[in-house]
Amino acid sequence: MAADGIALSRDGKKLYWQPLTSRTLYSIETAMLMSDDPEEAGKKVVKVGTSNLAGGLLMSREGRLFLTSPEDNSVKVWDGSRSRTVVQDPQLRWPDTLAEAEDGSIYVTASRIQDMSWFKADAPHALPTKLLRMVRDRAG
Repeated sequence: MAADGIALSRDGKKLYWQPLTSRTLYSIETAMLMSDDPEEAGKKVVKVGTSNLAGGLLMSREGRLFLTSPEDNSVKVWDGSRSRTVVQDPQLRWPDTLAEAEDGSIYVTASRIQDMSWFKADAPHALPTKLLRMVRDRAG
């Protein structure tokens, strides 16, 4: 299935995922993950919608599904029908992993994969990863 980003709903009843090479966001009821019949479980996969290419997913405590967007150096949120940009910054070079702090701040790593020697012959073999913090907006 090539899932890169995964997130669990706050109640633990639904799993969301998206392959890195796809714009399709999927979900499945977690009870189906224990099915003795994988083919039947496969029929229960839901196409949630079309989003952006996403490297990381996070379900916040408030039930907001965040997605990283390596294509445009941003973090987005799924609004139920599409992904919309929450923050975009040149420092977010290949945003990847997301985590939520006790105060509601969202942390995101900028792995800079496109700057590595795999893609740029003169680049160093290892680059420092950046950790950035998105402060919770009091308005929502």
